[in-house]
Amino acid sequence: MATPRPEIAYDHDPAALIVEADTLSEGRPGTGGSHVPSLRLYGDGFVVYAGQPAPANLGTDAIVMTGHLSEEEIQNILWFIHEAGFFDLEESPQSPPADADTAHITVNLADRSHRVQVHAPDSAGAPEAFTRVYERLTELRPADATLFEPDRGTLYARLFAGQVSDVVRWPEEMGVNLANAATGIPLQGEIFKRVRHLLSGRPGRQAYREDDSLYQLWLRVDWPRRLPLSHLLGRILESPQEFEGQEVTVVGYYRGWDLLGEANAPPPVTRSDWVIADATGAIYVSAASAAPAGLPFGPGSGNDLWRVLHLSGVVRLTAGGQPYLEASQVQFAEADEGPEVPEPAPLVELAPPAIALHRTGGLAGLVQHLYIYDDGRFVAEDDKRGQGGEGTLRADELDRLWTSLEEIGFFDLDNQYGLGCPDCFVYVITVRQGERVKAVRTFDGSVPEKLEGILTSLVTLLDRGLEEK
Repeated sequence: MATPRPEIAYDHDPAALIVEADTLSEGRPGTGGSHVPSLRLYGDGFVVYAGQPAPANLGTDAIVMTGHLSEEEIQNILWFIHEAGFFDLEESPQSPPADADTAHITVNLADRSHRVQVHAPDSAGAPEAFTRVYERLTELRPADATLFEPDRGTLYARLFAGQVSDVVRWPEEMGVNLANAATGIPLQGEIFKRVRHLLSGRPGRQAYREDDSLYQLWLRVDWPRRLPLSHLLGRILESPQEFEGQEVTVVGYYRGWDLLGEANAPPPVTRSDWVIADATGAIYVSAASAAPAGLPFGPGSGNDLWRVLHLSGVVRLTAGGQPYLEASQVQFAEADEGPEVPEPAPLVELAPPAIALHRTGGLAGLVQHLYIYDDGRFVAEDDKRGQGGEGTLRADELDRLWTSLEEIGFFDLDNQYGLGCPDCFVYVITVRQGERVKAVRTFDGSVPEKLEGILTSLVTLLDRGLEEK
């Protein structure tokens, strides 16, 4: 009987890119804009890949296909990559010939990452291991493969230069001013579909007339997990005075009440302030902003940590110099991220929990939360099963929790212990005490000894809360 292969560890977060395979033609400006990569596989098994070619002025250079792979399918792919000798290849084993396409494969595992790019991948000089892996990845078709139908994106316009093949009057009834589209105008729903239909089938030298000006137009479609995160917040945090009063745009993950402890600071304006995190840092957004304070998911829900938001606003500083954002507009950055953002509602001052536990994963794929407040009240929620309950800790029970946290030096612990694994529980403990906020993430099989006691107590209380209707 053959010995079972060990599982290859990788990050199971939905935002984690595990495998990418793609080919870029000479002269094509990177993988941004309208380009759809040949294949991307994410940590939750979500797959995006390019279908048949499409006119690039419609927002993508190929039809976007999506699907999901099971854990067994992911392991089979990772083992194929390993056994094919991919990790033994040099990162760039050839000298780049002129006017040649360039193919690349990137693989990110828990213990290593490797990227290999090959010029003229169809030539006889391409490494055999690379060719085998690339063909396997680009021929991959999930069982639930689905055609993605876009319903939002960004319209760009620039003054037309050069020879024009045809001129079309830009319809006033569109309600979109092309003169304002140099930096992009977000479109969604029916207006997006009407604009895309107008552009369909028209050549790249097509000009659109608005008043006395001619414009060249193109769309940028928001397909699933396409938008890269902004790289701005780190600069704001590093030099807040330079950005004070500036209008900025941030694309990042919604982090609720700093559930992962990335801001590591107290809320600057109200206790209901929430956090957005981009590729370089995390910052608070004032819940008193003009933009909706109540997004259609809860600031305490760990199930919403990977929602991608497109936020516009102004950088403000507190009297103590802490930067935060005053939002003027908040939108979902991806077309599959949920319902429309609601109209602004009256601000409700909410007190974030003093201690929170988020338990996700396991064989059943649970998403559970425990919130403990300063007055001893606790709330337990099970998002998947639709269960919930609440109760109140006795004063001595609450004191014991705080004493345990102090004894283990919770605020001095590392931010993460261990790595994710299939069917394991993921635990995130967040503690707020005065001006201090700290979040620690750990996993089944990796819980440090000093955390075992407090984690057991919180899990017991979570289960107890779910039993109390």
